[in-house]
Amino acid sequence: MTQEQSLIEKVRTLQKSSLTCTVEVFNNTPAEWGIAIVAVGSRFTYQDSQGNVIGTSDDVKPNVAVTSGQSVTTHSSNADECVRSVDTVIVVTAPDEPNPAAYESTASGDAQSCIIYAPMILGPIPGETAVGLRKKSRVELLRLVHGQENS
Repeated sequence: MTQEQSLIEKVRTLQKSSLTCTVEVFNNTPAEWGIAIVAVGSRFTYQDSQGNVIGTSDDVKPNVAVTSGQSVTTHSSNADECVRSVDTVIVVTAPDEPNPAAYESTASGDAQSCIIYAPMILGPIPGETAVGLRKKSRVELLRLVHGQENS
Protein backbone atom coordinates (compact mmCIF):
# COMPACT_ATOMS: atom_id res chain seq x y z
CA MET A 1 0.00 0.00 0.00
CA THR A 2 1.40 3.39 -0.97
CA GLN A 3 1.53 6.30 1.45
CA GLU A 4 -1.29 8.01 -0.50
CA GLN A 5 -3.49 4.89 -0.32
CA SER A 6 -2.76 4.63 3.40
CA LEU A 7 -3.86 8.24 3.99
CA ILE A 8 -7.02 7.75 1.93
CA GLU A 9 -7.87 4.66 3.98
CA LYS A 10 -7.32 6.59 7.23
CA VAL A 11 -9.69 9.34 6.05
CA ARG A 12 -12.30 6.74 5.07
CA THR A 13 -12.00 5.13 8.49
CA LEU A 14 -12.37 8.51 10.21
CA GLN A 15 -15.37 9.40 8.06
CA LYS A 16 -17.06 6.07 8.74
CA SER A 17 -16.33 5.86 12.42
CA SER A 18 -17.08 9.28 13.79
CA LEU A 19 -19.22 11.41 11.54
CA THR A 20 -22.85 11.48 10.61
CA CYS A 21 -24.26 13.37 7.64
CA THR A 22 -26.11 16.63 8.21
CA VAL A 23 -28.52 18.18 5.73
CA GLU A 24 -29.23 21.85 6.37
CA VAL A 25 -32.20 23.33 4.50
CA PHE A 26 -32.09 27.12 4.22
CA ASN A 27 -35.20 29.20 3.55
CA ASN A 28 -33.71 31.79 1.21
CA THR A 29 -37.05 33.18 0.00
CA PRO A 30 -37.92 36.88 0.10
CA ALA A 31 -39.36 37.70 3.54
CA GLU A 32 -42.28 39.58 2.00
CA TRP A 33 -43.47 36.36 0.29
CA GLY A 34 -44.23 34.77 3.68
CA ILE A 35 -43.00 31.32 2.63
CA ALA A 36 -42.58 28.84 5.51
CA ILE A 37 -41.08 25.36 5.45
CA VAL A 38 -43.53 23.28 7.50
CA ALA A 39 -42.05 19.78 7.09
CA VAL A 40 -38.71 18.28 6.06
CA GLY A 41 -37.48 14.75 5.57
CA SER A 42 -34.24 13.21 4.38
CA ARG A 43 -33.40 9.66 3.33
CA PHE A 44 -29.72 8.86 3.79
CA THR A 45 -28.36 6.02 1.65
CA TYR A 46 -25.31 4.12 2.87
CA GLN A 47 -23.01 2.39 0.39
CA ASP A 48 -19.87 0.34 0.67
CA SER A 49 -16.66 1.17 -1.24
CA GLN A 50 -17.90 -0.85 -4.25
CA GLY A 51 -21.07 1.25 -4.50
CA ASN A 52 -23.42 -1.40 -3.12
CA VAL A 53 -26.31 -0.03 -1.08
CA ILE A 54 -26.02 -1.41 2.45
CA GLY A 55 -28.87 0.48 4.09
CA THR A 56 -30.83 3.66 4.56
CA SER A 57 -32.03 5.83 7.41
CA ASP A 58 -34.67 8.55 7.52
CA ASP A 59 -34.93 11.72 9.56
CA VAL A 60 -38.35 13.36 9.29
CA LYS A 61 -39.49 16.55 10.97
CA PRO A 62 -43.22 16.85 10.26
CA ASN A 63 -43.96 20.01 12.24
CA VAL A 64 -41.51 22.86 11.76
CA ALA A 65 -41.95 26.56 11.03
CA VAL A 66 -38.88 27.74 9.14
CA THR A 67 -39.36 31.27 7.80
CA SER A 68 -37.18 33.41 5.54
CA GLY A 69 -33.58 33.56 6.74
CA GLN A 70 -33.87 30.48 8.95
CA SER A 71 -32.76 26.87 8.48
CA VAL A 72 -33.60 23.37 9.70
CA THR A 73 -31.36 20.28 9.87
CA THR A 74 -31.76 16.55 9.45
CA HIS A 75 -29.14 13.96 10.39
CA SER A 76 -28.18 10.44 9.40
CA SER A 77 -28.42 7.91 12.20
CA ASN A 78 -25.46 5.64 11.53
CA ALA A 79 -21.98 7.08 12.05
CA ASP A 80 -20.44 3.69 11.28
CA GLU A 81 -21.43 3.72 7.60
CA CYS A 82 -20.71 6.04 4.66
CA VAL A 83 -23.55 8.21 3.32
CA ARG A 84 -23.19 8.43 -0.46
CA SER A 85 -26.53 10.06 -1.31
CA VAL A 86 -29.26 12.02 0.43
CA ASP A 87 -32.77 12.65 -0.89
CA THR A 88 -34.50 15.56 0.83
CA VAL A 89 -38.14 16.62 0.53
CA ILE A 90 -39.65 19.75 2.04
CA VAL A 91 -43.22 21.00 2.28
CA VAL A 92 -43.86 24.74 2.20
CA THR A 93 -46.83 27.02 2.69
CA ALA A 94 -47.47 30.56 1.54
CA PRO A 95 -50.11 33.10 2.57
CA ASP A 96 -53.20 33.00 0.38
CA GLU A 97 -52.07 29.74 -1.27
CA PRO A 98 -54.74 27.05 -0.89
CA ASN A 99 -52.38 24.06 -0.83
CA PRO A 100 -48.89 23.33 0.47
CA ALA A 101 -46.21 22.61 -2.13
CA ALA A 102 -43.46 19.98 -2.02
CA TYR A 103 -39.91 20.27 -3.35
CA GLU A 104 -37.13 17.71 -3.47
CA SER A 105 -33.40 17.65 -4.09
CA THR A 106 -30.67 15.02 -4.04
CA ALA A 107 -27.05 15.29 -2.94
CA SER A 108 -24.72 12.58 -4.23
CA GLY A 109 -21.14 11.81 -3.31
CA ASP A 110 -18.57 9.88 -5.28
CA ALA A 111 -17.17 6.43 -4.56
CA GLN A 112 -14.17 7.91 -2.75
CA SER A 113 -15.85 10.08 -0.15
CA CYS A 114 -18.73 10.19 2.29
CA ILE A 115 -21.17 13.09 2.44
CA ILE A 116 -20.71 14.90 5.75
CA TYR A 117 -22.64 18.11 5.07
CA ALA A 118 -25.26 18.77 2.40
CA PRO A 119 -26.73 22.28 2.26
CA MET A 120 -30.08 22.62 0.48
CA ILE A 121 -31.41 26.03 -0.43
CA LEU A 122 -35.03 26.98 -1.05
CA GLY A 123 -35.25 30.16 -3.06
CA PRO A 124 -36.70 31.89 -6.10
CA ILE A 125 -35.95 30.54 -9.55
CA PRO A 126 -33.46 33.06 -11.01
CA GLY A 127 -35.08 35.55 -13.39
CA GLU A 128 -38.64 34.74 -12.29
CA THR A 129 -38.99 36.86 -9.16
CA ALA A 130 -40.46 40.20 -10.29
CA VAL A 131 -42.27 39.21 -13.47
CA GLY A 132 -43.48 35.83 -12.27
CA LEU A 133 -45.35 37.14 -9.24
CA ARG A 134 -47.86 38.82 -11.51
CA LYS A 135 -48.55 35.61 -13.46
CA LYS A 136 -47.90 32.71 -11.08
CA SER A 137 -48.31 31.80 -7.44
CA ARG A 138 -45.30 32.24 -5.19
CA VAL A 139 -44.81 28.51 -4.75
CA GLU A 140 -44.48 28.08 -8.54
CA LEU A 141 -41.51 30.44 -8.50
CA LEU A 142 -39.41 28.41 -6.05
CA ARG A 143 -36.87 25.64 -6.29
CA LEU A 144 -34.83 23.57 -3.86
CA VAL A 145 -31.21 23.09 -4.90
CA HIS A 146 -28.20 21.36 -3.40
CA GLY A 147 -25.21 23.59 -2.65
CA GLN A 148 -24.81 27.29 -3.19
CA GLU A 149 -26.48 27.50 -6.64
CA ASN A 150 -29.33 29.70 -5.45
CA SER A 151 -27.62 32.09 -3.06
